[in-house]
Amino acid sequence: MQTVEFSIAIGKDNELIYSKGFDFGDLDHPLKVNANTLFPIGSSYKAFTTDLLRILEEEYELKFSDSLKKHVPELEFYNN
Repeated sequence: MQTVEFSIAIGKDNELIYSKGFDFGDLDHPLKVNANTLFPIGSSYKAFTTDLLRILEEEYELKFSDSLKKHVPELEFYNN
């Protein structure tokens, strides 16, 4: 299956300014891509999470070496 798909969303100050899907989702069975088409993000969440942690480290003095319990005291694990 060969796919050609592209969707874009632009937001500013918590407001959606522009949202549109382009091209086709599956060239063998063409379906128009639109603003409501869902795309799998694969492993992209790892980059988002890492960048969020970097921002938290810069703005809130969170350190990667901190114990999670320092910031979430009610957090409990099965073992230490």
